[in-house]
Amino acid sequence: MRKKVIAIALILSLMPTSALAVTPKPTKAQIEAAKKVEAEKKAAADAAAKKLGSAKKTLRQLTDIAYAKRKLYIAAQNELKEKTKKYEIAVEHLQAAQASVSSGKRTIGKLAVNAYVMGGGFTDLDSLLHSDGPQDLADRLNALDALGENNSKALERFKSAEVVANAAQKEADLAKQAQEVATVKVAAAKKEADEAAALQQEEVDKLQKVQDKLAKELAVAQKTRLTLQQQRQLALLEEANAGRAALTPDQSKIWRDTGFTGRSSTRST
Repeated sequence: MRKKVIAIALILSLMPTSALAVTPKPTKAQIEAAKKVEAEKKAAADAAAKKLGSAKKTLRQLTDIAYAKRKLYIAAQNELKEKTKKYEIAVEHLQAAQASVSSGKRTIGKLAVNAYVMGGGFTDLDSLLHSDGPQDLADRLNALDALGENNSKALERFKSAEVVANAAQKEADLAKQAQEVATVKVAAAKKEADEAAALQQEEVDKLQKVQDKLAKELAVAQKTRLTLQQQRQLALLEEANAGRAALTPDQSKIWRDTGFTGRSSTRST
């Protein structure tokens, strides 16, 4: 035993200085602590990833809703343009009907003027009393019938155009007002959807930053744990190598070889 200790001491004295620089040997407790930290970081990273995934899913849903609301808003705007155009056409028709009113009034006015110029009233009896003969009477009666027919037609056209134009204008006005209300509602829904999507995007951005931070911390924890394990394995390997070297010393350099001489004396019989 004494010789073995001497051999180990001699081997250590002959080893180079670099070989004596022993690799740090982390304890099992240190490695377990590193594993615990890594597990905690991984759990936090997994939880954050799950929360981020849920937030992204919600964001996609809100984005789809906002996109649909924008489509409805655009459709409502186009519908409002169409209703406004119909309203403008109805107004034009009403203006045309009002022009017919003026035309009818002018026609009636002309009849009154003609009657005044020809003297007296402009009736069948007046024509009979003031005619200059049979032919003149016939001409006056024919003229009276023609004017009366024209007057009746003008008044009928006026009344018909006025009724149609008023109805169309009212209908177009109501449709335009209803579409304006609908457009305002759709615009409000679009704005609400856009704001919800924007807020959710902010939440996703915040969660993404948290996830990135935890991922970096997890990477550091993994690296720390791997480093400790590798250092311990290397230290154990160095100890094992040192133990084998102690058990198999180079005897030719440690103990002087005097050779085998055998027994120098014999026993006499």
